[in-house]
Amino acid sequence: MSRVSCSHAIFGSIIAVHGLGANKDYAWLKKKDLPRGITKDVNWLKSLLPVTLRSATPAVRARIFCFNYDSRWLGRDTCTNTLTTTSDGLVDALGRKDHQVITR
Repeated sequence: MSRVSCSHAIFGSIIAVHGLGANKDYAWLKKKDLPRGITKDVNWLKSLLPVTLRSATPAVRARIFCFNYDSRWLGRDTCTNTLTTTSDGLVDALGRKDHQVITR
């Protein structure tokens, strides 16, 4: 996370990158689990992380991005991505202005 601090807050960007075989729509999601008291699905990047950052001392205000890449490594349609092509895709995405901000 890059940071620029002022007297009352730290500003930065967080980029969430899912692991191998994962999907961005589910990697950061805790499905509801009624026996454990979780009554609805919770995306921790959208719901929990911003609250945690704001309650830190000093407060942290961050743009949170989620980077998705093809990571299927089992089955018939496995990806042929290498670490280099994946990292190049991340760098290219960071340079574009069309990325979607999850929260501010």
